[in-house]
Amino acid sequence: MEANNAVSAGIGDMLVQGWRDRVRVFPAVPEHWREAAFFDLVAEGGWKVSAVRRLGRVVWVRVVATVARRLVL
Repeated sequence: MEANNAVSAGIGDMLVQGWRDRVRVFPAVPEHWREAAFFDLVAEGGWKVSAVRRLGRVVWVRVVATVARRLVL
């Protein structure tokens, strides 16, 4: 069971990372992954994040705050 959770956590960290007031989308996605998307992943700091990447570029991001705080995207 632990190995399954580690894989899921690793993929989640590839797609979105958060530290206090900062959120990074697709921070560790390889360049050859030209198309990627995720919806409603919760980043550290209480941010619910969704994003779409097409042709190697981020084309859409939505961030929903679950707590009142400043965000740097």
